[in-house]
Amino acid sequence: MELHSLALQGNWTKWKDDIHPANLKWKDLINTRNPKIIAHRLNSFINCLPTPSNLAAWGYASSPLCPLCKEAKGTQMHILSSCRVALEQKRYSWRHDSVLANIELYIQNHLSKHNDQKAIVPPRSFIPFVKAREKIPHIKPPRRNLLSDAVDWCCQVDYCGNEKIFPPEICSSNLRPDIVLWSSSSKCVILIELTCPSEENIPQAKSRKTERYVDLINQIKDAGWSPTLFTIEAGVRGCLSKSFAYTLRRLGMSNAVIRKASNTISQTVSRCSYAIFLARKHFHWSSPRLLVGHDYPSP
Repeated sequence: MELHSLALQGNWTKWKDDIHPANLKWKDLINTRNPKIIAHRLNSFINCLPTPSNLAAWGYASSPLCPLCKEAKGTQMHILSSCRVALEQKRYSWRHDSVLANIELYIQNHLSKHNDQKAIVPPRSFIPFVKAREKIPHIKPPRRNLLSDAVDWCCQVDYCGNEKIFPPEICSSNLRPDIVLWSSSSKCVILIELTCPSEENIPQAKSRKTERYVDLINQIKDAGWSPTLFTIEAGVRGCLSKSFAYTLRRLGMSNAVIRKASNTISQTVSRCSYAIFLARKHFHWSSPRLLVGHDYPSP
Protein backbone atom coordinates (compact mmCIF):
# COMPACT_ATOMS: atom_id res chain seq x y z
CA MET A 1 0.00 0.00 0.00
CA GLU A 2 2.97 2.32 0.59
CA LEU A 3 3.75 2.34 -3.16
CA HIS A 4 0.38 3.96 -3.91
CA SER A 5 1.44 7.01 -1.90
CA LEU A 6 4.69 7.55 -3.83
CA ALA A 7 4.24 10.07 -6.63
CA LEU A 8 7.07 8.71 -8.84
CA GLN A 9 8.05 5.22 -7.71
CA GLY A 10 4.43 4.18 -7.22
CA ASN A 11 3.09 5.60 -10.46
CA TRP A 12 3.01 2.16 -12.11
CA THR A 13 0.41 1.00 -9.57
CA LYS A 14 -2.04 3.50 -11.09
CA TRP A 15 -1.84 2.15 -14.64
CA LYS A 16 -5.18 1.08 -16.05
CA ASP A 17 -6.37 -2.51 -16.08
CA ASP A 18 -6.05 -2.78 -19.87
CA ILE A 19 -2.23 -3.01 -19.66
CA HIS A 20 -0.46 -6.36 -19.42
CA PRO A 21 2.33 -6.40 -16.81
CA ALA A 22 5.87 -6.94 -18.07
CA ASN A 23 6.78 -10.56 -18.69
CA LEU A 24 9.98 -10.72 -16.64
CA LYS A 25 10.85 -14.34 -15.86
CA TRP A 26 13.54 -15.37 -13.40
CA LYS A 27 15.43 -17.37 -16.03
CA ASP A 28 15.56 -14.29 -18.27
CA LEU A 29 16.79 -12.12 -15.42
CA ILE A 30 19.45 -14.62 -14.33
CA ASN A 31 20.66 -15.73 -17.77
CA THR A 32 20.54 -12.37 -19.51
CA ARG A 33 23.51 -11.46 -21.69
CA ASN A 34 22.80 -7.75 -21.36
CA PRO A 35 21.99 -6.91 -17.75
CA LYS A 36 22.05 -3.15 -18.44
CA ILE A 37 18.87 -3.39 -20.53
CA ILE A 38 17.18 -5.32 -17.72
CA ALA A 39 18.37 -2.72 -15.19
CA HIS A 40 17.12 0.09 -17.42
CA ARG A 41 13.75 -1.58 -17.74
CA LEU A 42 13.34 -2.26 -14.02
CA ASN A 43 14.40 1.28 -13.08
CA SER A 44 12.02 2.73 -15.67
CA PHE A 45 9.06 1.06 -13.93
CA ILE A 46 9.73 3.02 -10.73
CA ASN A 47 10.89 6.21 -12.52
CA CYS A 48 14.43 5.96 -11.14
CA LEU A 49 16.41 6.40 -14.36
CA PRO A 50 19.23 9.01 -14.20
CA THR A 51 17.25 11.66 -16.05
CA PRO A 52 18.16 15.37 -15.74
CA SER A 53 15.03 15.85 -13.64
CA ASN A 54 15.97 13.08 -11.20
CA LEU A 55 19.65 14.05 -11.08
CA ALA A 56 18.71 17.62 -10.19
CA ALA A 57 16.36 16.39 -7.48
CA TRP A 58 19.08 14.10 -6.12
CA GLY A 59 21.62 16.94 -6.07
CA TYR A 60 23.85 15.57 -8.86
CA ALA A 61 22.96 18.13 -11.57
CA SER A 62 22.31 21.85 -11.62
CA SER A 63 19.59 21.89 -14.30
CA PRO A 64 16.57 19.61 -14.68
CA LEU A 65 15.99 20.65 -18.33
CA CYS A 66 16.15 18.22 -21.22
CA PRO A 67 19.62 18.50 -22.84
CA LEU A 68 18.13 18.19 -26.34
CA CYS A 69 15.27 20.69 -26.47
CA LYS A 70 16.24 22.72 -23.36
CA GLU A 71 12.57 23.67 -23.09
CA ALA A 72 11.00 21.20 -20.65
CA LYS A 73 12.04 19.23 -17.61
CA GLY A 74 14.00 16.16 -18.65
CA THR A 75 11.72 13.62 -17.03
CA GLN A 76 11.64 10.00 -18.04
CA MET A 77 8.35 10.43 -19.90
CA HIS A 78 9.70 13.49 -21.71
CA ILE A 79 12.89 11.78 -22.89
CA LEU A 80 11.22 8.54 -23.98
CA SER A 81 8.06 9.88 -25.59
CA SER A 82 7.55 13.63 -25.82
CA CYS A 83 10.77 15.55 -26.54
CA ARG A 84 10.24 17.88 -29.51
CA VAL A 85 13.79 17.43 -30.85
CA ALA A 86 13.65 13.64 -30.54
CA LEU A 87 10.30 13.68 -32.34
CA GLU A 88 11.62 15.84 -35.19
CA GLN A 89 14.71 13.63 -35.54
CA LYS A 90 12.38 10.62 -35.83
CA ARG A 91 13.85 8.78 -32.85
CA TYR A 92 10.38 7.71 -31.79
CA SER A 93 9.51 6.82 -35.39
CA TRP A 94 12.47 4.40 -35.42
CA ARG A 95 11.13 2.66 -32.32
CA HIS A 96 7.58 2.64 -33.73
CA ASP A 97 8.71 1.18 -37.05
CA SER A 98 10.88 -1.46 -35.33
CA VAL A 99 7.81 -2.65 -33.44
CA LEU A 100 5.70 -2.45 -36.60
CA ALA A 101 8.20 -4.51 -38.60
CA ASN A 102 8.09 -7.32 -36.03
CA ILE A 103 4.30 -7.29 -36.01
CA GLU A 104 4.35 -7.47 -39.81
CA LEU A 105 6.52 -10.61 -39.67
CA TYR A 106 3.95 -12.44 -37.56
CA ILE A 107 0.96 -11.21 -39.59
CA GLN A 108 2.52 -11.97 -42.98
CA ASN A 109 3.48 -15.47 -41.85
CA HIS A 110 -0.04 -16.06 -40.53
CA LEU A 111 -1.66 -14.70 -43.71
CA SER A 112 0.57 -16.85 -45.90
CA LYS A 113 -0.51 -20.01 -44.08
CA HIS A 114 -4.15 -18.95 -44.13
CA ASN A 115 -4.24 -18.02 -47.83
CA ASP A 116 -2.50 -21.29 -48.78
CA GLN A 117 -5.77 -23.06 -48.01
CA LYS A 118 -6.83 -21.97 -51.55
CA ALA A 119 -10.50 -22.44 -50.70
CA ILE A 120 -12.83 -21.98 -47.78
CA VAL A 121 -13.54 -25.36 -46.21
CA PRO A 122 -16.91 -25.35 -44.42
CA PRO A 123 -16.86 -26.90 -40.96
CA ARG A 124 -17.62 -30.62 -41.14
CA SER A 125 -20.64 -32.06 -39.41
CA PHE A 126 -19.51 -35.03 -37.35
CA ILE A 127 -21.87 -37.90 -36.63
CA PRO A 128 -20.39 -39.75 -33.68
CA PHE A 129 -21.17 -43.44 -33.32
CA VAL A 130 -21.16 -44.62 -29.72
CA LYS A 131 -22.01 -47.81 -27.98
CA ALA A 132 -25.16 -48.16 -25.93
CA ARG A 133 -25.12 -46.34 -22.58
CA GLU A 134 -21.99 -44.40 -23.55
CA LYS A 135 -21.95 -40.61 -23.51
CA ILE A 136 -21.81 -38.76 -26.81
CA PRO A 137 -18.37 -37.12 -27.01
CA HIS A 138 -18.29 -33.35 -27.18
CA ILE A 139 -16.74 -32.22 -30.46
CA LYS A 140 -15.48 -28.65 -30.42
CA PRO A 141 -16.31 -26.83 -33.67
CA PRO A 142 -13.49 -24.99 -35.45
CA ARG A 143 -12.88 -21.52 -34.03
CA ARG A 144 -13.83 -18.78 -36.47
CA ASN A 145 -11.90 -15.54 -36.82
CA LEU A 146 -11.92 -12.41 -38.97
CA LEU A 147 -10.04 -14.16 -41.77
CA SER A 148 -12.27 -17.23 -41.94
CA ASP A 149 -14.46 -16.14 -44.88
CA ALA A 150 -11.72 -15.58 -47.48
CA VAL A 151 -8.31 -16.79 -48.65
CA ASP A 152 -7.28 -13.79 -50.72
CA TRP A 153 -6.15 -11.50 -47.91
CA CYS A 154 -3.66 -8.76 -48.77
CA CYS A 155 -1.50 -6.84 -46.33
CA GLN A 156 -0.08 -3.32 -46.57
CA VAL A 157 2.20 -1.75 -43.93
CA ASP A 158 3.01 1.95 -43.72
CA TYR A 159 6.53 2.92 -42.59
CA CYS A 160 8.18 6.28 -42.06
CA GLY A 161 10.02 6.99 -45.33
CA ASN A 162 8.07 4.29 -47.15
CA GLU A 163 4.54 5.61 -46.94
CA LYS A 164 1.69 3.79 -48.69
CA ILE A 165 -1.57 5.33 -49.88
CA PHE A 166 -4.73 3.71 -48.62
CA PRO A 167 -5.80 0.93 -51.06
CA PRO A 168 -7.80 2.80 -53.74
CA GLU A 169 -9.88 -0.28 -54.57
CA ILE A 170 -11.51 0.18 -51.16
CA CYS A 171 -11.86 3.98 -51.10
CA SER A 172 -9.79 7.13 -51.49
CA SER A 173 -8.33 8.58 -48.31
CA ASN A 174 -5.31 10.59 -47.22
CA LEU A 175 -5.18 8.65 -43.95
CA ARG A 176 -2.60 5.88 -43.66
CA PRO A 177 -3.28 3.27 -40.97
CA ASP A 178 -0.15 1.38 -39.94
CA ILE A 179 -1.48 -1.98 -41.17
CA VAL A 180 -4.31 -2.61 -43.63
CA LEU A 181 -5.62 -6.11 -44.35
CA TRP A 182 -8.29 -6.54 -46.98
CA SER A 183 -10.07 -9.25 -48.94
CA SER A 184 -11.70 -8.40 -52.27
CA SER A 185 -13.85 -11.53 -52.26
CA SER A 186 -15.40 -10.94 -48.82
CA LYS A 187 -15.27 -7.10 -48.99
CA CYS A 188 -13.74 -6.99 -45.52
CA VAL A 189 -11.12 -4.52 -44.30
CA ILE A 190 -9.08 -4.75 -41.09
CA LEU A 191 -7.26 -1.62 -39.91
CA ILE A 192 -4.54 -1.90 -37.25
CA GLU A 193 -3.08 1.26 -35.75
CA LEU A 194 0.03 1.03 -33.55
CA THR A 195 1.08 3.60 -30.94
CA CYS A 196 4.14 3.55 -28.65
CA PRO A 197 3.23 5.97 -25.83
CA SER A 198 4.19 6.03 -22.18
CA GLU A 199 2.24 3.42 -20.26
CA GLU A 200 0.52 6.25 -18.36
CA ASN A 201 -0.88 7.57 -21.65
CA ILE A 202 -2.09 4.33 -23.24
CA PRO A 203 -5.82 5.04 -22.61
CA GLN A 204 -5.50 8.52 -24.13
CA ALA A 205 -3.60 7.16 -27.14
CA LYS A 206 -6.30 4.56 -27.71
CA SER A 207 -9.05 7.18 -27.64
CA ARG A 208 -7.13 9.55 -29.90
CA LYS A 209 -6.50 6.91 -32.57
CA THR A 210 -10.08 5.65 -32.45
CA GLU A 211 -11.45 9.15 -33.03
CA ARG A 212 -9.00 9.76 -35.85
CA TYR A 213 -10.38 6.94 -37.97
CA VAL A 214 -14.11 7.46 -37.43
CA ASP A 215 -14.54 9.20 -40.80
CA LEU A 216 -12.49 6.58 -42.63
CA ILE A 217 -14.59 3.78 -41.12
CA ASN A 218 -17.76 5.51 -42.35
CA GLN A 219 -16.20 6.05 -45.76
CA ILE A 220 -15.32 2.35 -46.03
CA LYS A 221 -18.88 1.40 -45.10
CA ASP A 222 -20.31 3.76 -47.71
CA ALA A 223 -18.11 2.03 -50.31
CA GLY A 224 -19.79 -1.30 -49.53
CA TRP A 225 -17.00 -2.82 -47.46
CA SER A 226 -17.09 -4.14 -43.88
CA PRO A 227 -14.39 -2.47 -41.72
CA THR A 228 -12.87 -3.47 -38.38
CA LEU A 229 -10.50 -1.18 -36.50
CA PHE A 230 -7.98 -2.27 -33.88
CA THR A 231 -5.75 0.09 -31.91
CA ILE A 232 -2.75 -1.60 -30.28
CA GLU A 233 -0.31 0.03 -27.90
CA ALA A 234 3.24 -0.89 -26.93
CA GLY A 235 4.36 1.18 -23.94
CA VAL A 236 7.86 2.66 -23.91
CA ARG A 237 8.83 0.43 -20.95
CA GLY A 238 7.82 -2.72 -22.84
CA CYS A 239 4.32 -3.24 -21.41
CA LEU A 240 1.64 -4.05 -24.00
CA SER A 241 -2.02 -3.17 -23.93
CA LYS A 242 -4.43 -6.10 -23.73
CA SER A 243 -5.73 -5.11 -27.15
CA PHE A 244 -2.48 -6.42 -28.65
CA ALA A 245 -3.17 -10.07 -27.78
CA TYR A 246 -6.89 -9.56 -28.50
CA THR A 247 -6.14 -8.31 -32.02
CA LEU A 248 -3.86 -11.24 -32.88
CA ARG A 249 -6.42 -13.67 -31.47
CA ARG A 250 -9.17 -12.14 -33.64
CA LEU A 251 -6.90 -12.77 -36.63
CA GLY A 252 -6.79 -16.46 -35.70
CA MET A 253 -3.32 -16.78 -34.22
CA SER A 254 -2.76 -19.46 -31.58
CA ASN A 255 -2.03 -18.62 -27.96
CA ALA A 256 1.53 -19.93 -28.33
CA VAL A 257 2.20 -17.61 -31.27
CA ILE A 258 0.61 -14.68 -29.43
CA ARG A 259 2.86 -15.26 -26.41
CA LYS A 260 5.93 -15.40 -28.63
CA ALA A 261 4.89 -12.26 -30.52
CA SER A 262 4.18 -10.39 -27.27
CA ASN A 263 7.60 -11.30 -25.90
CA THR A 264 9.29 -10.20 -29.13
CA ILE A 265 7.47 -6.86 -29.20
CA SER A 266 8.13 -6.22 -25.52
CA GLN A 267 11.86 -6.84 -25.98
CA THR A 268 11.95 -4.66 -29.09
CA VAL A 269 10.35 -1.68 -27.34
CA SER A 270 12.68 -2.03 -24.36
CA ARG A 271 15.80 -2.14 -26.55
CA CYS A 272 14.71 0.83 -28.62
CA SER A 273 13.80 2.89 -25.55
CA TYR A 274 17.17 2.04 -24.00
CA ALA A 275 18.95 3.27 -27.14
CA ILE A 276 16.86 6.46 -27.15
CA PHE A 277 17.66 7.04 -23.49
CA LEU A 278 21.41 6.53 -24.06
CA ALA A 279 21.28 9.16 -26.83
CA ARG A 280 19.48 11.73 -24.64
CA LYS A 281 22.55 14.06 -24.69
CA HIS A 282 23.48 13.50 -28.35
CA PHE A 283 22.24 16.26 -30.64
CA HIS A 284 22.89 14.26 -33.82
CA TRP A 285 20.84 11.16 -34.52
CA SER A 286 21.25 8.76 -37.38
CA SER A 287 18.46 6.21 -37.23
CA PRO A 288 19.88 2.68 -36.93
CA ARG A 289 18.37 -0.13 -38.93
CA LEU A 290 15.11 -1.45 -37.57
CA LEU A 291 15.36 -4.11 -34.86
CA VAL A 292 13.58 -6.96 -36.59
CA GLY A 293 13.41 -10.70 -35.99
CA HIS A 294 16.74 -12.17 -35.02
CA ASP A 295 18.81 -9.06 -35.80
CA TYR A 296 19.59 -8.83 -32.10
CA PRO A 297 20.27 -11.47 -29.43
CA SER A 298 17.72 -12.35 -26.79
CA PRO A 299 18.36 -10.71 -23.41
